[in-house]
Amino acid sequence: MTVVVTDVVRPAAQVDFEPGAHFVGSADHEVVIEERRGGKILRLFNPKSLLELLQTPEDPAAYAPESEELLEKILQETRRKIRWRTLRIIASWFLLAGVVFGIGYVAYEYTQTRFYVAEYQGQVTIFQGIREQLGPLKFSSPYLISDIEISELSSFQQTLIERSISAESLEDAERILQQLEESRDE
Repeated sequence: MTVVVTDVVRPAAQVDFEPGAHFVGSADHEVVIEERRGGKILRLFNPKSLLELLQTPEDPAAYAPESEELLEKILQETRRKIRWRTLRIIASWFLLAGVVFGIGYVAYEYTQTRFYVAEYQGQVTIFQGIREQLGPLKFSSPYLISDIEISELSSFQQTLIERSISAESLEDAERILQQLEESRDE
């Protein structure tokens, strides 16, 4: 329902205000005309969403008087919309959790293709994974514990092993281990 209120003033009448439209609109779409710097600006306070603009308006011929059947039909439709909205929200959270888990799994699997040589319990060891940690989570584990003790190596080699030596592949890590063993025998 729209109501229009007007006040007609004769041009000859003396009034202490400037006549003009200052507010127009309805309860559904409140529109205010503001005068700024000699111009008028139209502001829409409750614009329709894009979805509402794309929907076809209700057919006035489809209007039905109040009845228990109509009320029940409206309640059932509302319950159905709420149920589907809830299911969509739950499915969205599961999808988001699945994506996060999938990215985490792929990242972890990638870290397990990396190798490095470091010290473990006093022995030179090949580790599978990366040396970094995230809180209590470790991304590496001992792959091969050699019989080379850290104390048998030169101080330079000990420093390298304490800092860890990155390897491109398992073969590269085994090559590093072989070089350390050969230098120990010299």
